[in-house]
Amino acid sequence: MEILKKSKRAKPKVSLILLDWNVRESFHFLNYLSDQTASRDDFEVILIEYYSNVSEVARKHSDQIDCWAILKMPTDLYYHKHLMYNAGIILSGGQICVVCDSDAMASPTFIQTIINEFDKDQDIVLHLDQFRNVRKDLYPFNYPSFEEVLGDGCKNYANGKTKGLVDKTDPLHNRNYGACMCALKTNLINIGGADEHIDYLGHICGPYEMTFRLVNQGCKEIWHDKEFTLHTWHPGAAGVNNYLGPHDGRHMSSTAIAALSIGRTEPFVMNKAIGLIRQKHDLDRKIILENLIDVEYLQDWKEEKLNSIYKENKSYFYEKQSVASYYGFRMVKKEGKVSGFIQCHPDNAKNINPKMSILLADDFPSMKKKIDKILNNREKTVVHLTRLFIYIVATKSYVINYVILRIPNIFRSKGKSQSRGKAAITNSHPKKKLNIGTSKKGGIFTQIQNQFHHYRNRLDQFKCETVAICESVERLILFLYTLDSSNNLELKTILYVDRGSVRLWAKVLAKLSVIPKIQVEILNNSDRVFSEFNPNIDCPEKKQRLVSSLLFTRFYPIFSEFIKKSRDNVIVI
Repeated sequence: MEILKKSKRAKPKVSLILLDWNVRESFHFLNYLSDQTASRDDFEVILIEYYSNVSEVARKHSDQIDCWAILKMPTDLYYHKHLMYNAGIILSGGQICVVCDSDAMASPTFIQTIINEFDKDQDIVLHLDQFRNVRKDLYPFNYPSFEEVLGDGCKNYANGKTKGLVDKTDPLHNRNYGACMCALKTNLINIGGADEHIDYLGHICGPYEMTFRLVNQGCKEIWHDKEFTLHTWHPGAAGVNNYLGPHDGRHMSSTAIAALSIGRTEPFVMNKAIGLIRQKHDLDRKIILENLIDVEYLQDWKEEKLNSIYKENKSYFYEKQSVASYYGFRMVKKEGKVSGFIQCHPDNAKNINPKMSILLADDFPSMKKKIDKILNNREKTVVHLTRLFIYIVATKSYVINYVILRIPNIFRSKGKSQSRGKAAITNSHPKKKLNIGTSKKGGIFTQIQNQFHHYRNRLDQFKCETVAICESVERLILFLYTLDSSNNLELKTILYVDRGSVRLWAKVLAKLSVIPKIQVEILNNSDRVFSEFNPNIDCPEKKQRLVSSLLFTRFYPIFSEFIKKSRDNVIVI
């Protein structure tokens, strides 16, 4: 590791952490930092380069870079953003660490807005969403006006806000969790920094992994509704041809989601330097930086292993795995031991048949053997039927939405280019004919080829998403199957789920007397969730509330605030 430039800011309030792994074509974000309403001494800019490259593009803005670090990782290693996050956290001198895009646009009030929010409440994790424009005529970046970026081609503009902020059905996937995340440095150190697990290599990663664990620790997640960053199109913005770690089908890390749903605050793999800082805050910086990079990474993160061993010998990655699922049990590796449980928060397990209590084993194969011994054939049959039912429902949805309904697109005539964005805040710029990638180019055979490419991509998404749904529903049904009817069922018990298929399956099994007959409610938007789980309202009626993990992760900020108040008996499954 080499420090090209060391920050001379004495006491900055904010430390901006920008990343590069020899890919950035533009660092125009730095230009916008030169025009902030906040004092320049209130913030510092830290640039972390993963490999050995000294970016000539970044040199153009070197006057805005306060700390420039080159990690000098070998070129045959895949990039790991979380290692770069940790390097930035360690090198930061500000109270507030901000992880954000290096090629975004920001308003002059960007820094001051962040400072103001933490002046009001320090126990928060703050996110700023991002407007994204898909116009290709804005590439290479040519400093368009904010109005122009918010106009034609802006795919997520909605009356002055991003569509993600106004969305009430799936904010987890419709907000840009990687655009800008802000948290106190002390809080980031307390949770062990960013998780350097191998699952976060490459594209499926992001600062939201720290957000989830900060929320588990008690921080409140805030999304600012007036301050945003803006982003214009460039090649590879969606991570094309990048290595993808395990995800939920919509490019959110399933490992991070698992950490959220089980209430985990510690990383699965903690950076050694971060660990040293937690033990002793006044440790010599040289010692800290010497421990930043684990030598094992030089072998574990090699592209050769990712491209060949992963395809031929998955046992290598299976040994590195920290979270897995088997017959409805969640298996989590912690400090060399594996625990198996059904309920998402195993430390507060309630109402489970004693034989389904937390299991312990030395490794995943041993845990599977224990689970096989505990579950009888009937219980395994229920789990198998649950998976089959979910696959049937999911396959039907995939065929209808992504195959049948799109077949007519193949035979449509070549269309004209159309805008994908909303109208701009102002119409001061002239209208243009735009090439934003929506027109159908080529003949019928090209269109057929494009449609099949779309089907293949959707099929990959379908596989990942269906596996995630199956694992959650299997755990839910097994929990209900093993529910101890002698414990607390005198309370009114309500099961909350996020989709009709799960409610239907629960009712079918209850009708067959496989699981208890309980009330099942669907909550599929944030308003309904908040009305049922409002932390500011006392519920006079004592209830036992069961919440599926799919529903919990979809609206976790609301549930987390409610559970924090300890106002009701809530079990996340």
